[in-house]
Amino acid sequence: PDEAAIFAAQATMARDPALAESAAARIRDGEDAVGAVVGAGREFADQLRALGEEVFVARAADVEDVSDRIAGLLAGRAPAGPALERPSIVVAEDLPPSVTASLARERLLGIALEGGSPTAHAAILARAYGIPAVVGAAGLLAALGNGDPGAELAIDGGTGEIVLAPDAPTRARFERRRAETEGDEARALAEAGLPATTRDGVEVRLLANIGTPAESQ
Repeated sequence: PDEAAIFAAQATMARDPALAESAAARIRDGEDAVGAVVGAGREFADQLRALGEEVFVARAADVEDVSDRIAGLLAGRAPAGPALERPSIVVAEDLPPSVTASLARERLLGIALEGGSPTAHAAILARAYGIPAVVGAAGLLAALGNGDPGAELAIDGGTGEIVLAPDAPTRARFERRRAETEGDEARALAEAGLPATTRDGVEVRLLANIGTPAESQ
């Protein structure tokens, strides 16, 4: 439900009359429909970024995602993310939530973004999917140079570490970290159904929760 709420919010943005009116005004001024929708989205996104708050900056990416998807449909293009032909780490400046959600999870090893923030919806979705993600990695794209799709990376979503062309000891260290994390997750999942018990062994059971504090007085 929490992840679905991201796209419910995007649907609300898509129906925003202010966005529609801004696009309509641009069309009346001579822009084509596709350019008008993109321009309106950028205008609203810039307003959010100008507020300077991290949460509003993160939402600016959502506005642009919505306007880009509408523009794509107007242009006859079905929205689609990159096709992952093999297990891959996706590297980008940023990822809109619709693209993040459309990535083939069985081949998505991780996400490394030069921009973004932990409150961005791409990062939230990655956490929900259990996909390692590192965001705000300044200089990442420049370090990759020509963007060779065969370049090797090691990333740690817990520490934010990214290593280009990892050597054997680094690979082993990251593999140990992955195994430890998977072990922790398996133990947490196994213990999730155990009864709540105090330190002295008394089982805590909630049988009912009826009424309000005022009524109990």
